[in-house]
Amino acid sequence: SHPLVGDVRGVGLIAGIELMRDAERRISFDRAINVGGRVDNAAKRRGLILRVVGDRLVFAPPLVVEPLQIELIGERLEQALDDVAIELKNESS
Repeated sequence: SHPLVGDVRGVGLIAGIELMRDAERRISFDRAINVGGRVDNAAKRRGLILRVVGDRLVFAPPLVVEPLQIELIGERLEQALDDVAIELKNESS
């Protein structure tokens, strides 16, 4: 439930997150804004490596991942999404 997240799909530990400007109306971000790349950079600054395909984030952690590691991934991802949301808000002001 993040303003940048339009859709989350997954099976087991494999998950995909689609970033959207307006999830309710299914409106994507303009490609020129490079939201996926921005989230990737913000995540790296927070010590999280993502697989990014356009405005989609793909997760496939190893099967030996521990529950606390999954929680840490979620926290760092949320922080990265927040960073980019603030960045986008400041640009539109």
